[in-house]
Amino acid sequence: MKYFGVFYICLAYFVFSGVTNAQISQNIGVLEPHLTVEPQYPAPGERVSVTVNDYSTNGNNAISWTLNGTPLPDTANARTISFVTGEAYVAQNISAKLTTISGLSTVISKTVIPKYLDIVVEPQTYTPPFYNGRALPVHNSIVRVTGLLHGQNGLVDASAHTYVWKLNNIPIDGGPRRGGFQTLYTVPHGRSHTLSLEVSDSSGQTVARRSVLVESGEVEANLYEVSPLYGLSHTVAPNPLQMIGNSLTLRAIPYNLDLRAIRDNVMTEWAINNTPVTNGSDRYEVTLDRSGFGKANVSFKVRNLESLLQGDETGVTLNF
Repeated sequence: MKYFGVFYICLAYFVFSGVTNAQISQNIGVLEPHLTVEPQYPAPGERVSVTVNDYSTNGNNAISWTLNGTPLPDTANARTISFVTGEAYVAQNISAKLTTISGLSTVISKTVIPKYLDIVVEPQTYTPPFYNGRALPVHNSIVRVTGLLHGQNGLVDASAHTYVWKLNNIPIDGGPRRGGFQTLYTVPHGRSHTLSLEVSDSSGQTVARRSVLVESGEVEANLYEVSPLYGLSHTVAPNPLQMIGNSLTLRAIPYNLDLRAIRDNVMTEWAINNTPVTNGSDRYEVTLDRSGFGKANVSFKVRNLESLLQGDETGVTLNF
């Protein structure tokens, strides 16, 4: 009985081992040589890298590369190569020929079709009309983003496509949204964040994907002179500032302040030598009258009461 017991145990072991090895062999067989392209959905004129992924036991394959049937120079036996994509919607076929020592060859290919997918980022923060730059997003402000996918005859029909927006790899709208080429999001903490968009067609196939790094800014208050003759100066007031006449009007402009707080839910304060002063009906403007001769420190503070990280302080030394 002891020998029979040993026999059964050994038989079970060999049966178990045979099934396990078969499963492993099947799994290995799935890993056929293939090419990976990065980025996977490039834009026209963008440089892409292509890598051979070959998990076979024959690791000494010779590799030769062709692009649209033309050999690529200086790429012999390279596992990763790069090339620049062509015009939009013009297909390019990249191929790698793997040849063993015995002369057996395998050709693996990938077709790359570059497409334009533009992401328009519109921070909902304040800049003056004369400013030629763009507004910057700041923490807890709102940003409107628009995805523009170009087809062969202009922009595609957004209603026929599904859009997935992600902020730092987290879906913004909870997941895919048909026709959702535009959305809003709140700026998170940090000096920057990653915004990504993936677009798929009516069959569910991904046709384009883009990611952009959006830099966050800060509220920056600047002071400008207001002339009774010429109006608002477009140049930041110098420091120190010389009072020429008997009065001087200064206007504070809080760059990148959340548009929702520019008029309401905002604290502003003008001060002379650290003593708060009362200005007129416009919280961003103050008029100073001469009183003798000397100098004074004129300062301005602004802060969003709904988001205390949105704020700044500036000032000038006034000679009069």
